[in-house]
Amino acid sequence: MTRSLSPRVEAVFWLLLTAVGYFLLASLSLHATKGADNIAAVWPPSGYFLALLLLMPVRGRIPAFAGMALASMAANLLGGTPPWICIAFTLSNACEAALALWLLRRRETGELSFMVPRSVANFCFAAFISSVASASLAWALTGNGADFFLSWLTTVLLGMLIVTPPIVMLARMVGTRMFGNAPGGMKLEATAILTIAGLVTILAFSQSQFPASFLPCMAVVAAAYRLGPFGAAAGMLIVTVIASLLTGQGYGPIAAIEGEQKVRVFFLQFYLLSLLFTTLPLAAMLIVRQRLAKRLEQSNRWLLQAEAAALVGHWR
Repeated sequence: MTRSLSPRVEAVFWLLLTAVGYFLLASLSLHATKGADNIAAVWPPSGYFLALLLLMPVRGRIPAFAGMALASMAANLLGGTPPWICIAFTLSNACEAALALWLLRRRETGELSFMVPRSVANFCFAAFISSVASASLAWALTGNGADFFLSWLTTVLLGMLIVTPPIVMLARMVGTRMFGNAPGGMKLEATAILTIAGLVTILAFSQSQFPASFLPCMAVVAAAYRLGPFGAAAGMLIVTVIASLLTGQGYGPIAAIEGEQKVRVFFLQFYLLSLLFTTLPLAAMLIVRQRLAKRLEQSNRWLLQAEAAALVGHWR
């Protein structure tokens, strides 16, 4: 998409793409579900920025980090955060993205694929280590307590684990024209499954009379089974957005939990992490199983063709 652009124009492109997306996501997150110490329950900008770093060429990373820093400072300042704290937050998020990218490039020899269980495990490992490092740096720079460290850790970890996979897979599918080549029935089925996942999540989290938080789990598992890793990632993203917004507005079974606001936020994060670690590895393992079945079918077909050509048979 950007190969025909001059280096200067390409640098401006990645800077603006990073800055605009990061600012919008950060502003939305700061005004939606909030936890202790004015930290959102989920921090999507971390996943968005990491996804761009994985997709962009090497020469676009410096402008992207500049755009991320500008957007982070602007969003936090507009959210009422003191300037020194804004600098600490921005520096922590930048180090987190750089460390996650370095770990992924070191552990993955080729392109990161969410279709392979080992790659999914490496991605989760990189996200966790970089989240711990980011939380430690933010905790050291701000001097807040243990609750701040835990809240920051889970927030940025969820942001990377939930937001990065669907963006990366969607961009690659668009780049390889998989959508254009996909049958109409498959597109219709994917749209229907993801729409049902959204409707079920709205139904479960718009009321607190019944503990129906298990319904989105069933919808995401169905999406993972029928649509593979992209379905699992897209379903998780849909559930996260709807559940976070409704819970932040005081709706749903999680918002009805008695206790402090941070308790409800931690439970929402635990719910999302549990759902993520159930569906994304499951989808990757299903893809591996389908590939093995196709290889076995092909091997059996070749064996039958060889036996027919050689005029020999086999017995059981």
